[in-house]
Amino acid sequence: MRKKERFKTFLIIFLLSGLYIFIFSESGILERRELNKKYDRLNAKIDYIKKENDFLQKESGNYRSGLYRDNDIMGSGFVYKTGKLVYFKDSEKEIISRPDFDNDDPFISLDHLRIIWIIISIMVLFYHFLKNNNSDELNDGSDFN
Repeated sequence: MRKKERFKTFLIIFLLSGLYIFIFSESGILERRELNKKYDRLNAKIDYIKKENDFLQKESGNYRSGLYRDNDIMGSGFVYKTGKLVYFKDSEKEIISRPDFDNDDPFISLDHLRIIWIIISIMVLFYHFLKNNNSDELNDGSDFN
C-alpha cells in the first residue's frame, strides 16, 4: 500500500471512529439526549407523586377533623334523615387515570444504532480496500507476456 492510500485509510478510520465516539458512544450526544428525556420523565413522575401525596394528606386531615365529603358518606351507606335511596347499576365505576410516564419513543434504540453504525463503518472500509486493490491491479497490468 502506498503512502497516499495509507493516509486515506487512516483518515477514514479516524473519521468513522471519531463520529462513533462523539455521537454513538455512552458519553455521546445521543446518549445524553436519552438521559435528559429519562430525567424529565422522572421529574414529572416525582411531581405527580408529590401532588397526589399533598391531596391525600389534606383528605386524611379532613377525615381526622370529622369533615367528610358527601360522596364518601353516601358510599359508606349512611343516609341522612331527609335523604332518599336511589340504586344505580354498578357497571360503570369511576376510573382514575394516571399519566403514562413509562411511554418510550417509537424511535429505534441506541444500542441498535451503534450496531448499525459499526456495520456501516466496516462496509465503508471494505469498499475503500476493494477500490484500492482494484486500482492497484489495473495499474500493475497483466504479466502474461
